[in-house]
Amino acid sequence: MLHIRMRGISIVLLMLLFSISMTCGQDQNDTTDQQQADLTNTINNLEQMRLVLLEKLVAIIPVKEQFAQNKGDASSNCNQLELPNACTYTFKGGQTLVEAKDSGSYLLTDSFKDNTTHLQLDTEYTVYNRAVCYTLIDDLLQVSLKVCYPCENNTTSIVWLNQTVTNITTGDTLTWTANCCGNITKRTYSKIPGRPFEPTTPTTTPPTDVTTLDECAITGQTGTITPITG
Repeated sequence: MLHIRMRGISIVLLMLLFSISMTCGQDQNDTTDQQQADLTNTINNLEQMRLVLLEKLVAIIPVKEQFAQNKGDASSNCNQLELPNACTYTFKGGQTLVEAKDSGSYLLTDSFKDNTTHLQLDTEYTVYNRAVCYTLIDDLLQVSLKVCYPCENNTTSIVWLNQTVTNITTGDTLTWTANCCGNITKRTYSKIPGRPFEPTTPTTTPPTDVTTLDECAITGQTGTITPITG
């Protein structure tokens, strides 16, 4: 009789353990599904933000160039004693332009900030004042867009081969690699330390590639270009 009772208790315990295991497994699956959904939502938001920021970038570049041509209307503060030579120009409307030049008076970088639009445009140059990278920072939305390497083969519009959008607050970052047809050939998601920083040591999530290869209508070839995430 005791043997039968002990056997019954064992069966009940096994059933309870099995039920707990099933519940834990379901909870883990639910957590994984939620994390994947959150990541998908984050990537979609960055995708949409890229298009918004590209429009703002196209609009602010000629504005910055116009201010650069009218530096005589601004008050200036220059340091000519060290290289690179740096000058800060402050305009009556509150806009500022900071230029850094080498010994040959070629631009290395410049930074234009417009407090009326809450936008900042940083430009990196190669020799002969040719822009190679633009970084647009939207202080209101707390996002940034960095584009590098204009495609010389495109004659209708500028195609930037590397485009990176970063949520400044969270650190979520998505980098696109394009070909000269304007087709996206690669996407790389990563997470960098956001701002403000957490008191603990920041961690970096390894990049996650979501790659698609699109055939170029001009060359008929496919390919990828190593993205930059800086």
